[in-house]
Amino acid sequence: MVKGIRKNICDRFVPRVLRAYVVLLQRPTKRASQLLFAVTIVLPFVAADVYACTCRERQPPCSQYASADVVFSGLVKKITSDESNFRQTISVNVEKAFKGVSGTVVELADSRSSCSAEFEEGAKYLVYAYRTKDGKELYTHYCTRTTELSKADDDLVYLNSLSKNPQPTEIVGRLTHFDKKLRRISVVVTSGGATYRTVSDENGWFRVKVPAGRYRVRMLLPLYTFISGTADELAPITGHKVTKRGIAVDYDLSVETGECSFVDLPLFIENDEYEKHRGLNPQPLTNKRQR
Repeated sequence: MVKGIRKNICDRFVPRVLRAYVVLLQRPTKRASQLLFAVTIVLPFVAADVYACTCRERQPPCSQYASADVVFSGLVKKITSDESNFRQTISVNVEKAFKGVSGTVVELADSRSSCSAEFEEGAKYLVYAYRTKDGKELYTHYCTRTTELSKADDDLVYLNSLSKNPQPTEIVGRLTHFDKKLRRISVVVTSGGATYRTVSDENGWFRVKVPAGRYRVRMLLPLYTFISGTADELAPITGHKVTKRGIAVDYDLSVETGECSFVDLPLFIENDEYEKHRGLNPQPLTNKRQR
């Protein structure tokens, strides 16, 4: 069992940390150096501990629906485990299909890691599933909105409304790091000659209604924030420039008609400066420059 845990550490935790601090050190500071030193000290001991799955902000229902290949609610009929490779298959009887479902039973593949979604035989769930790269299997995980059906009220309101009302086409994002929320952050969305502006609310959320298309989202973050994440998490970030007014981060995405796309920005926020400025950018753009 320890061998399996250590492999999970090496496959998931170590690459994430190394990639994260390559980006973090793009803006060398004393704080960044201290963090990197801490990582080099801690890593040798991590392999002896249990890897715990942590998630950033979960997507809102609209963007989770847009990104998922298959969405449905159903009853877990059977869970079959394969002890030889730490895998299991969850067979779910489909009760209501919302997207991409063919047939009355869906089988989900699972690697039985700490990031696995929790299922119990005989219980009902709302499932957001994705296809593997080879297209042969479906999977879900803990950081999606997959949950027990009794806890999916917000999702069901959205999903059941899809066939009744036209949905807005919009870009949604949340600028947070665990319980730290960046407030009143300038957000500028551009595509061709069109420009849309907004600011994040008191909980770090922002929304911009746009026509379908390809967009660049620029956020002016406080200097006490860092961008840190895996290669996949960093891929949509196409610009990162430090100025006296903050860190200008460009994030590229596409949005389809009647759907929303989520700005999933992997943030690290320094606690002391965050508390000092209460989640605000102490040097925001002036109103003149925002116009």
